[in-house]
Amino acid sequence: MSNQNTGIWGIIITSLLALLGMSVSTLLTGHWDIQLKKKEFQSQLIMKALESPDVEERQIFLQFLLDSNLIDDEEIKQGLSKYSSHGKEKAIPPQYFIAE
Repeated sequence: MSNQNTGIWGIIITSLLALLGMSVSTLLTGHWDIQLKKKEFQSQLIMKALESPDVEERQIFLQFLLDSNLIDDEEIKQGLSKYSSHGKEKAIPPQYFIAE
């Protein structure tokens, strides 16, 4: 193999590794962006559920979020379950006020 062929193969391999690195980086960034948007959406849903001045409405809305699997984080589900309409503890969910 000549010196020139070795140089070309080096460039090709380097280019392929660079493309692979960029592809993996793009996929990971996209994945984490989606995860962040999901968390943001779920937080907004929970805050919306806590807006009602009526305790029972807040409990029913939280139960709906749990039953419909709109909240998929297990720790958050466990935390919300004690405030939901079917929760064992029947804790009163706090009301979230929107400052205008």
